[in-house]
Amino acid sequence: MTKVVNLHKHKFFEGTMKIQDEIENAWASGITSLTFNHGHNNGTAFRNYIRNGDMKKKARPNIRDSIVIHHIDKGNTEIVFNLDD
Repeated sequence: MTKVVNLHKHKFFEGTMKIQDEIENAWASGITSLTFNHGHNNGTAFRNYIRNGDMKKKARPNIRDSIVIHHIDKGNTEIVFNLDD
């Protein structure tokens, strides 16, 4: 199951906290992927946070090791929890 998370209208700090909370909640509730809708103009800070690894660094180790990042397009990024390992 995929959950879509809208990051529009969030300030950067608030948005990064929302990202981490959504990852924790998805992991705990068995959601297999999250699509972050960050936008492509004002959302570049969120996109970079997710895609460049800062998001993974802040996740718990057991979650971090399972995250696979997919670049959908300029305004959306999907993370999938790889549970095969």
